[in-house]
Amino acid sequence: MLTDTSKLTSSTFVLATVNQGVQDLTTEASRGEAGVSFGRVASVEVITRPISGRPPSGDPILPGFLGMIAILGAFDDIVNAISRERERGTFPRLTLSPVSLLSVYSGKMLATVVLTILRTALMLVIFTLDGISIRGNLILIFLTTILIAIFTLSLGLTISARIRGSSTLTVLEIAMTFPLFTLAGTTNSPLLLAPGGRSIAASLPWTYGNDALRRIMYLGLGLNAVFGDLAILFVSSLVMLPIALLLSKRTM
Repeated sequence: MLTDTSKLTSSTFVLATVNQGVQDLTTEASRGEAGVSFGRVASVEVITRPISGRPPSGDPILPGFLGMIAILGAFDDIVNAISRERERGTFPRLTLSPVSLLSVYSGKMLATVVLTILRTALMLVIFTLDGISIRGNLILIFLTTILIAIFTLSLGLTISARIRGSSTLTVLEIAMTFPLFTLAGTTNSPLLLAPGGRSIAASLPWTYGNDALRRIMYLGLGLNAVFGDLAILFVSSLVMLPIALLLSKRTM
């Protein structure tokens, strides 16, 4: 049987084919069609390893989870830094100060960048303790999660300009989380989705962030291999931030 050994499901197809062959041969032997008889059939075990050489258990989904942690962390920063400040009345006072709104949002982004670095460092330590070998450049991993968080924050600032309540924003965050797990390629490749799902995944900047994390952490690829993914995240952030500023000024 010919299989694509780069896919994690290859071992399942091989094992199913071997079992089917054993079953057919046993049936033939019981009917006397094979010319021989079998007293017992040995079990067959197919063992697979990714091209990185590491055991596959838990390994394939960890880069995607790292991306989701960056996303969820940035959404939580929006709830804490903007919506709850509006509810307490501190954010309107801040906007009335001589500081520009861009400076206010830049300060929020700087805080998110610092928190994202801490979250990423903690997850990498956990991966290492779990026996996962990080093949890529650590600085590039941090850069990817920071860009994921910045885009998420830019989108969150845009949403928070229209949705003022922190509870409503939290519910929206939860509602977005589960579709993103599938559409943004957290657990499985978006190529395994239906055509409509693949189209949606291709339009989400988070998909490219998760793809970059896999390329870096699995294959040890450098900036040249993930530059396009990172550029999409960066440009998307540049597009969303002016929209957030415009909507915030209109709703002051």
